[in-house]
Order: sequence, then structure tokens, then C-alpha cells
Amino acid sequence: MLKIGDKLICKTKGQPETEFCVRGEVKNVEGDIVTISRALKFGTLPMHNDLTLPESELLKYYTPLKGRPTDDSPKAGAIYEVTITRTGVVFVRAASAAAAMELADHLTTDHVNWSDDWNPTDAEESGDYDGSVFEEPDFD
Repeated sequence: MLKIGDKLICKTKGQPETEFCVRGEVKNVEGDIVTISRALKFGTLPMHNDLTLPESELLKYYTPLKGRPTDDSPKAGAIYEVTITRTGVVFVRAASAAAAMELADHLTTDHVNWSDDWNPTDAEESGDYDGSVFEEPDFD
């Protein structure tokens, strides 16, 4: 049973969320009738109309977000600094592999053919951070 403050996300039938993915938060529950406020893409672009439906009908289109703190609850978890690595290649002519490595080490990043792929390599808890803190995925 849904309660006020529960967060919901539009079901995407196995597809990743898109920038048009609709999220909602339960604003009112009267018996089986539930009213949610709606927003696009992680709650950043508000929609103008609330949605009111019987809970059974609403749950055909939305699924609850489990284990996420509500705005009035303390934030769960610590903040981690995650190191991201990206792969690139550059072609150099050199007398040896060691000379090629030395030459490549002194090129600027605009000479590298960068892959679009990247990988998180490690995470360290951070008490002193500067920048954005992400709590949800972003599928841009």
C-alpha cells in the first residue's frame, strides 16, 4: 500500500530510463485513491498536473522506488570519490616500445583517439568533496 512521500517511477518495460522518464511522489492517499505529483527526468522538470488514480490502476504504470530516502529523512550512505578511467590510442613511430611510450607520454590529450567507453576503477569515502554529488543514475 502506497503512503504519502513514496517515490514512484514510470515503468519502462525493460528499457533504460530516458530523459522523458516520468517520476512521481505520493501527495495524498484517500482509501484506494492516490494522488501523485509528477516530474520528468529525476524530478528536475515539473509537470503542471497531478495524477489521481485508484492505486491498482496507478501501479500498472508506476513502480515504487525502494530503499530511497524521502526528502524529510536523513540521507543514507556516505559520499564516495570514484575514479573513472577512459581508454585512448595514439599512433607513434619510434625505434622501440620504450621510445614509443616516452613519446606518447609527452603528447597532449587532443592527439589521442579516445574511446567512448569508460570504467569506474575504485571508490574512496570522501568527507571533503567539491562538485556535484549524484544519488541516482543519469541515462543521458
